[in-house]
Amino acid sequence: MGLYPAISFHPDAVFHHLGERVIVYAPGAAESVLGALSGQGFLLIKGEAELGDKYPASVYYNAARVGNFVFHNTKYTDKVLRKTFSKWT
Repeated sequence: MGLYPAISFHPDAVFHHLGERVIVYAPGAAESVLGALSGQGFLLIKGEAELGDKYPASVYYNAARVGNFVFHNTKYTDKVLRKTFSKWT
């Protein structure tokens, strides 16, 4: 996947839970995890930004949502994730 070791297993670097049963995930996410989530009834939406080991390529899926507000760097947030914010928040 390309993340540096210290954050390579941080879920918030690879997945963004939009609420309910909807998750946007980074290309290259572990197939075993995707299968487990799908098996639990989650709708999985594949993002388009490939993760990398240096900023900003390590933050494409990292965003904090509080109510209807989303805190993220709009220059680097994955395009698919950004489009889903208005639909799911």
